[in-house]
Amino acid sequence: MSLVIDNRIFIGLGSNLTNSPENLARAVQLLQERLKTKIIASSLYFSEPVEVLEQPWFFNQVAFFEAAKEHTPTMILGKLQQIEQEMGRVHTYRYGPRIIDLDLLLFKNWVFESDSLIIPHPKIEERLFVLAPLLELDPALFHPRFNRSFRQILDDNQPRLSRCEIVK
Repeated sequence: MSLVIDNRIFIGLGSNLTNSPENLARAVQLLQERLKTKIIASSLYFSEPVEVLEQPWFFNQVAFFEAAKEHTPTMILGKLQQIEQEMGRVHTYRYGPRIIDLDLLLFKNWVFESDSLIIPHPKIEERLFVLAPLLELDPALFHPRFNRSFRQILDDNQPRLSRCEIVK
């Protein structure tokens, strides 16, 4: 059981259109500018799509930053959506191709639900392209809803997860 207060906010990044590595680097840069904070990002991961399989593979990454007093879950979600829009994301169909996708994965160690947002992200434990970079950034990280380590979640779900590999 983790009783440590975690003041970090974790963001999932993904792209499978145009130059995906550049899209992710640009998104990290925009996050730093808009949130006026230092962003720590994982390595890039190359992963097969889930849900809608007939599309290009994705480049994924997870990034985090320290929460400030003014940060709220809905404010962060709004910033993520603004960055997606600014980078040219077009919402076509659910799980379809996209130039950039920014998901609020974890907000401190909160469990939070509203009409527009669920924290932790509801599919976090089903996505190797999220679990692998999360564990790269913090191998001891705990899931606040399940009170289990992400390492345990990864080990339990490994056989069912889509393929994902780190980009050298």
